[in-house]
Amino acid sequence: MSSSFDDPGEAERHFASRADAARCGRSLAAIACAVLGAFTCACKDGRSAPAPPREPSIVRGDRVVVEATAAEFFEARVLQATKESLRVAPAEGEPISVAPGDVYRLPQAAGRFDVGAFAICNLEDAWVGCRIESRAPTGFVVSTTTGKRAELSSRALLQPSAVTELNLRNRFARAAARAAFLEAVARAGAPAAPPGYRPVPRARVVAKREGGWYTAVVEAVDRDGASVTFSADAWNTRVGLADLVPEPTSANPAPARGDFVLLRPSSPAEPWAPARVLGMVDDAIKVTNVEGTERLVSVRDVLTLAPG
Repeated sequence: MSSSFDDPGEAERHFASRADAARCGRSLAAIACAVLGAFTCACKDGRSAPAPPREPSIVRGDRVVVEATAAEFFEARVLQATKESLRVAPAEGEPISVAPGDVYRLPQAAGRFDVGAFAICNLEDAWVGCRIESRAPTGFVVSTTTGKRAELSSRALLQPSAVTELNLRNRFARAAARAAFLEAVARAGAPAAPPGYRPVPRARVVAKREGGWYTAVVEAVDRDGASVTFSADAWNTRVGLADLVPEPTSANPAPARGDFVLLRPSSPAEPWAPARVLGMVDDAIKVTNVEGTERLVSVRDVLTLAPG
């Protein structure tokens, strides 16, 4: 195919335009190839983000582990399954409905656990929250939310979800705080009677009984002890003078901030419970108990602990 141009400049411009078009076509083709090549390479080397494999759907008849409340577990069998809820039958008790997100299908694929990680452990035919303390020849040494230690194989451990892991972390943190509180109470000592105190018949006292301190009434007094009747169950026994103190009154001195005390129970059947003094609010004493619950009490409701 031939072309004629009267003006040499017009011919030069024509051929330059065709060259530019050819170069543009080659550039577009190169870009397309590069994009397609990159996509192909990403698929080959795994840099794309394929959807993770899904766990098999839970169906009727499956065995599952259920987290009914935070960090509390039980095994059950599925009676009915929908997308919104599961009807499960525990080994003991009536069937209940639970959310699918609170259920772990059994058996679960073996998980990978590091020291310090949290898991759901099968211990003594029960499922409990646990923490990996160390590796062992047959698996792992774990501590449980119930305060036990055991050596378990990896087959006895379930990998928790992010929500369950948070529940277990909080449960262990509360257990550690509780243990530290009780250790501090033990170091604080016991209630002490005022110097020179000697009980008299019919006096109300707080007496030691089976490791706890309970309200009682003095029946008789001898040289180094007293016969008392406990208000909880009318049980009468003899108690040494070192194991009883007068019931506190509003005339007692207020404890200092940081002191440990025993709190008057709401029922005489209960022991006087330990607490730590946080400070004074007007005429009231602000205390916190082993569970971290704060409340205001009066001077007549506390017995200050002191080292023996």
